[in-house]
Amino acid sequence: MIDEIRTPKQTAPGRQDWYELEVEGCIKSGWFDGLDGWEVIPLPDGNTLLSGWVKDQPALHGLFARIRDLNLKLISLQVRPTSTA
Repeated sequence: MIDEIRTPKQTAPGRQDWYELEVEGCIKSGWFDGLDGWEVIPLPDGNTLLSGWVKDQPALHGLFARIRDLNLKLISLQVRPTSTA
């Protein structure tokens, strides 16, 4: 489980939300090269944290499809909504 609260490293262009997904096992960052600006962080418990901006629901479903296609188990998902000022 993700214990600490992380803050996005950059500002979202337009209206986007910052997502953090924890998946089971240690994965290579190259598996997610198609996701611009996403971070792939190995966790101490052997799992992996994926975090980045998602602009809309189709993009989120594409991310879920990538996780499914790689046969990864989703452990947790957190969203940090943002708004444009």
